[in-house]
Amino acid sequence: MNLFFLASVGCFLLAFMAIVVSMTPKRWRRRYQAVFETGRLRRINRNKRIDEAVAVISIRFSVLMLVCAMIFALLGIFSPKFTEFFQPPQLQPLFPGTIQGN
Repeated sequence: MNLFFLASVGCFLLAFMAIVVSMTPKRWRRRYQAVFETGRLRRINRNKRIDEAVAVISIRFSVLMLVCAMIFALLGIFSPKFTEFFQPPQLQPLFPGTIQGN
């Protein structure tokens, strides 16, 4: 399997996770507040603003990850020379037959 295809699958999974977060921002906001804002007052307007911000940020992130997934998939299809470029060269011994093992 090509490295570009693996990167494409990883970006696609991250985009899918971001879409799931954007669909249920209230659950993720509650988790954030439970971890980072334990002693702070929770107000309705602030909670609503956080919910909207979480949805916008996660949609932007998912679009970015989908674009990256498409770019990596296209690189994997149209550039098989990249895999040959990263292979170490095969070295031939200078005097074959003179080097013997232990």
